[in-house]
Amino acid sequence: MKKRTVCVICFALALILLTAALSAVLRPKKSSWGSLWEQYLNEPKNSMDVLYFGSSFVYSGIDPIAVERASGLCGFNMAGSEQIMSVTYRYVAEAVRTQSPEYAVIDLNGVFFVPENEHVINNVEYMPWGVNKLKCIFESLKPEDRFGVFFPIYNYHDRVKELRADDVLWFFRRNVSADRGFTRLETAVKGMRPEPDVMSIPASAEQIESNYQWLKKAAGLLAEKGVTPVLIFVPSWGMYPDAERETLMQRIKEDVPSSVCVDFSAMWREIGIDKDEDFYDLRHLNVTGAQKFSEYLGEWLKAIK
Repeated sequence: MKKRTVCVICFALALILLTAALSAVLRPKKSSWGSLWEQYLNEPKNSMDVLYFGSSFVYSGIDPIAVERASGLCGFNMAGSEQIMSVTYRYVAEAVRTQSPEYAVIDLNGVFFVPENEHVINNVEYMPWGVNKLKCIFESLKPEDRFGVFFPIYNYHDRVKELRADDVLWFFRRNVSADRGFTRLETAVKGMRPEPDVMSIPASAEQIESNYQWLKKAAGLLAEKGVTPVLIFVPSWGMYPDAERETLMQRIKEDVPSSVCVDFSAMWREIGIDKDEDFYDLRHLNVTGAQKFSEYLGEWLKAIK
């Protein structure tokens, strides 16, 4: 009986290890478009002065290397597509386990996102396994989406026919991000309106309040770690209403005195952003716009230091 029990346990362990290995091979590899946890964790410990969190506004709009040229602050972009605030909180909690930055920049557009969006799974599944990922799975994912994150083979089994040698060789390399998490959007959209568009807010009042509470938790955790929370709106040609942005900024100043707050979306003229040259689409800066904003942000961070 004892021998049989040992055999069953060994078989179960072997099955779990095989499933984990196949899941890792089948899951698409990431080198851009945010959530670059593997590359981030391959950076030397405590080598970053500033970390960037938020959505695609951030990973396409803030180039850490351009910021460093302007400020001397070394950084990494840890944004993810349509990153909601509950995920941002867990990203912050996990990121400060290996880095001790002076600043953490968080984009505030995420306060207005619908918590259950199609990109949440992608944000969560690329996190390293540990307490923060486990909590994030239950805090941010719908119940029906959790199984596929625990067992990625369930989500990606149909990639078997697409596998290439690089899907396996990936695990034998030290994968780093030359752009430190920044994604370059090369093309420029033409024919933009003379003034920025006002976008409707997708989230309900209740969802906004929930997002805001997660933002406060993230800022509080950073303050406990001795990191200054820098809470900003990244420039965009599609902005949420002025009144809503101003109300949020005022509330943050009252509730999170440890933070530094600024709305860069309203400063596009001062930054030197050209609507016909510097946007990939209505919402996102392209690489030339990102360079302009990142250099401006770097000078601004150097001034508040």
